[in-house]
Amino acid sequence: MAFIMAPYLFDSGRQADWGCFCLGCKEENDEQTRHFRVKYTREELLKHIARYGPVKETPWIPGRLMHVT
Repeated sequence: MAFIMAPYLFDSGRQADWGCFCLGCKEENDEQTRHFRVKYTREELLKHIARYGPVKETPWIPGRLMHVT
């Protein structure tokens, strides 16, 4: 799966905020637009996929996921 649902813990771990994270952006460094720690709502995730393309496993590096256009 290229996208995972995971909690973001805050308030010293007493509260969790859920969102989606893109594993296709795991190797990216731009913290504003393409970084695996950017949390998306379902609507934002659809826009992200439309902008950067679907996420697929690379044939030359097994297990690595990235956006393809």
